[in-house]
Amino acid sequence: MTTPNRWWITGTLTTRANFHIGNGEIVPNDPRVSLDKDENGEEQYADVAAIVTDCNGKPWLPGSSLRGVLRAWFEKHAPNHIVSLFGRGDKNQEEAGKTRVCGGVYRSHAIQPSLTQESYHFDSGRLTLLEAGVAIDRVLGVASDQKLYYQEVVRPACASSRPSKSATSKNPPFKALLAALEAFNDDSLTLGAETHSGKGRMTWKCARVCGLAGEAMKQWARDAFTGKADAPIDRAQVVQIQPSTHSTAAASLDVTLKFEGLFCVNDPGSCRLGQAGEKAPQKTPMKTSMTPSWLNKQPRLDAQGRAYLPANSFRGVFRSQMERIARTLGLPKVCGEGTGITCKPLHHAKDVDNLCPVCQLMGAPGWKSLIEIGDFRQQGEAQVITQEFLAIDRFTGGGADGKKFNARAVVRPTLQGRLSLDETRLASLKDKDAALALFTHTLRDLKEGDLRFGMGTAKGYGACKAEYTVGTASIPRDLKQWAETQHGNAVTWLTKIANQSTCNTRLAWPKAPEMGCQNSSIQSHATAPNLEFHNPSHFIPAKEPNPNDPRWLSAKQRDWQSAPPISHARYTNGSFDTKQFRYSGRIVCRLRTLTPVVIGAQRTAATKSSAAVVTPYSYDENLAPDKKTPILPASSLRGLISSLVEGATNSAFRILADSQLSANDYPNKRKDLGKMHDYFSKTFGQEMLPYSPSRNRLSPADLMFGAVSDTKSIEQIQALAGRIWPGDAIGTPGGFAPEPVLLKILDSPKPPCPTLYFTSTKGFIAKKT
Repeated sequence: MTTPNRWWITGTLTTRANFHIGNGEIVPNDPRVSLDKDENGEEQYADVAAIVTDCNGKPWLPGSSLRGVLRAWFEKHAPNHIVSLFGRGDKNQEEAGKTRVCGGVYRSHAIQPSLTQESYHFDSGRLTLLEAGVAIDRVLGVASDQKLYYQEVVRPACASSRPSKSATSKNPPFKALLAALEAFNDDSLTLGAETHSGKGRMTWKCARVCGLAGEAMKQWARDAFTGKADAPIDRAQVVQIQPSTHSTAAASLDVTLKFEGLFCVNDPGSCRLGQAGEKAPQKTPMKTSMTPSWLNKQPRLDAQGRAYLPANSFRGVFRSQMERIARTLGLPKVCGEGTGITCKPLHHAKDVDNLCPVCQLMGAPGWKSLIEIGDFRQQGEAQVITQEFLAIDRFTGGGADGKKFNARAVVRPTLQGRLSLDETRLASLKDKDAALALFTHTLRDLKEGDLRFGMGTAKGYGACKAEYTVGTASIPRDLKQWAETQHGNAVTWLTKIANQSTCNTRLAWPKAPEMGCQNSSIQSHATAPNLEFHNPSHFIPAKEPNPNDPRWLSAKQRDWQSAPPISHARYTNGSFDTKQFRYSGRIVCRLRTLTPVVIGAQRTAATKSSAAVVTPYSYDENLAPDKKTPILPASSLRGLISSLVEGATNSAFRILADSQLSANDYPNKRKDLGKMHDYFSKTFGQEMLPYSPSRNRLSPADLMFGAVSDTKSIEQIQALAGRIWPGDAIGTPGGFAPEPVLLKILDSPKPPCPTLYFTSTKGFIAKKT
């Protein structure tokens, strides 16, 4: 009888990305994440998906989790050794495995928690962060109700000591086990949840290999616990046994996102809107001299304090665009649009063809995504600025009460990430060409800038274009050659797919309307007459509001779920019967300022010796005024255009404060007219008020620029994303005045006080007499 060899492997796994192995429990009311107060004014806290911990409350790597991923690797790369190393549980053929895997204890890396990590719910005792996520409604284009979640993750650069003991009679299984462990270093082997979104990436470092064989094993058995079993084998022998690093066969594509303006992925738990008498957050990330003491929105940061785009955020936008393309082309059974339109969970891999084309690529319950996506990390340095936002009341023309907030964002960052495609599983699809063509078409849209990431897409945030670099392999095996030889190009192939779908006829796209104007009506500023008159007000002729107009749509949730009239889930092309076409595209405009323009950013309070100073909005916070580039924010353009659209289309007042309304009856006492909303409801009707559960229809301006209800209702749409994505207007560098201009603050005009308008004080702007 041959005495089997005994091996003992000890090594360290170091996390290179966030890592989560859940214990199946949800921690209710975690004090690390405070939410808005409830109706009774009591503080609310988020529920958090917890990780597995040891008896000391530190993260724990279960041996069963590691054994499971090792066995999965052997099933794919070395199936002949599975029974020998891991056993089998077949009925009447049960056999114990010869590999015993022990759990790992986490220990903190040399990197210490920074201010940024502490601000983002870092727990130095548990060595964990809290990560937030939210699902986006495909039809409405906004966050789905009750779909915000938090989960606990182990931050990168934490290490786990992991001993593994295996008993085997020959070297080949042992060599294969070493090869499996080395697969951690090229991402062929990952641990935990959401590995398709970049989590669970680790680095394996073999610390010690011990072994006993032959006479040494017999001697150890006779002497019983002499310690000889811990004697390491010769290093040269380990090198000889250990195979070369395993190389992955997955196709990969390096993606560089170059943002054209501001970018921010908001962390909803780090800060929130303040209430009266409420304390400000104790700490804010990326604190600079220009950072205000109170932030409403701030970007999510990595362990190094840099902004990044989480893989889940990229995946959600990328998948949503893929679904939009598939639905527009008429591909059958694309899930995600409306109630009940979803793929069923998959229990057997052979039933993968029952999934819709998007779920086959991007994953579904029971089917892992074929496309793995990593976090997109910031490359180089990027400036961070604070932008102030203020909604304008449609009646008063001033700032709306409670509608001011600010956001901290990164200026024109460059983020880099990687997409990997599992070619082996792709080949198992029945219609792999259709799936691949859908993937490449989405890549084209990403490259052309049709996808936006992060918060504030309606305010000019998140616009970018992509650049691609082929990684370890082409996608797949030289995509360009595949497209040319098989179907000409991906667009042509998608058209063929659409022709074979359930649509009986294809709609021919009508010619876009001409948007030009006559040259004779355009005059340059230099040739304009000196006596040119500019009307200070522009009046829009309007009829009486008519909510029964067909352009007003139902605000009921069920109407949008059953047959969405204007859905973000697809590109709509209108109807050939009514000759009403809808277009998707870009409008590029050039604005010429005729009078001085000030868009305020930061404000420095006045002192006894100096006036208050409002800094104009610009990306260049640290430059002198005469060197800055003027920026007209997309939010300002959007507010201006949306207010004009409201008037031109007789739409509802999208922003109208419910303040006390009174009429001046000088010299008599002012007449009280009651609350603003009550007065407008009696005068113009309930449908003209800002969007709320009291309204039954959505006006044209709501459909174009979006709507949000302040009150929750299960019957109505809670929010609707706008269909207009403006961008910042970039001016000419050096367009600011080198010195501040002093302005006198004016009070509301009153007949007895003409001096407010006719005071002539040196150094102040005053009306000429």
